Amino acid sequence: MSADELALWVTSREGLGPAQKLRSLLAKSAWQMGAEPLSRCVLYVPERIAVPGGQACSSLASSFRAHFFDYRAHVVFGAAGIAVRFMAPVISHKKRDPCVVVIDSAARFVISLLSGHWGGGNSLARHLAGLLQATAVISTASDGHCEGFALDLAAQKQGLCLIDWQELPAMQGRLLEGQSLVLYDPFAMLPEAKGLVRASASSLPQTFPQITVHWQNVPRQAGRLRLIIPHLVCGVGFRQATEPELFVQAFAAFCKRYGFAQEAVMALATIDAKARDSGLCALASSLHVPVDHFAAELLAREQSPNPSTMAGKVFQQPAFSVCEAAAQLSARQRHQASVLFFPKTRFFGKITLAAAGSAAFLLNES
Repeated sequence: MSADELALWVTSREGLGPAQKLRSLLAKSAWQMGAEPLSRCVLYVPERIAVPGGQACSSLASSFRAHFFDYRAHVVFGAAGIAVRFMAPVISHKKRDPCVVVIDSAARFVISLLSGHWGGGNSLARHLAGLLQATAVISTASDGHCEGFALDLAAQKQGLCLIDWQELPAMQGRLLEGQSLVLYDPFAMLPEAKGLVRASASSLPQTFPQITVHWQNVPRQAGRLRLIIPHLVCGVGFRQATEPELFVQAFAAFCKRYGFAQEAVMALATIDAKARDSGLCALASSLHVPVDHFAAELLAREQSPNPSTMAGKVFQQPAFSVCEAAAQLSARQRHQASVLFFPKTRFFGKITLAAAGSAAFLLNES
């Protein structure tokens, strides 16, 4: 998706004026969704009303579907039914779908239609309504409830990775109906909320339904909604020409050995000379995380528990551990205080992995 662009879709001549007005207003007052402000707009119009600066489409519906995942947000000027028909064939999942907002041709109502929470549709609708002096129409249950607490919004705000999406509707419904959920959240990531009954921080509760917030690999189970804390950096060292499939297998074995969820990894890290390796890049792509990389001399200055004389010889440095040093350096750049969680571990005689992360998430075993 484009990090700083919205797509505006005009279905009739009546909607062209409001769309152009909105594009001008957004240039001065960007919508803030996450770290990136969105202010630039790409205007799509039918060929019959082509205008300067607009993308003329022979079929708006086909163009909408082709570009659905190219933008963080779509704004359709026209009837809600038209927007529904545009997007129906390409809707995938709420954790991936961009948000869709509909504005009537007179710019009186701004309707959040798709991905209201996770995708930011409700936030965008409110922002656009403010710019156009229109009425925002929000229909998600937690937003209309006087004491509603949106689990997905709370998780997103804290940077948590929500898995077990199939459990979310029932969990949210229980809270809206005044029922309780057991919350296992030893690091106090979620705020206090009516209906969330905090379990002991020392052990996983046995009562269901429940919400767990951790970086460890809590088993999947019906009635359990898992939120993962992504704070770990996995350092990777490997021999040249290592088979790509071994990276995935080694990473899975590393997670299993130390009992952490793969979603807890927010980045991979390695040495500059190997940052473009196809196997490493394929692993990063499958995890949807970046690859940090560092110069050999910088890694060699990093104190780590398991230095390698071989690595030192290959890169003409004192003995050092590529995976431990890279993980530590990357984690230090990302967290106020970091620590090596899991030491260098060798797999298949070709790959070494280590993990560092935020000291705030160290387990208290006492």
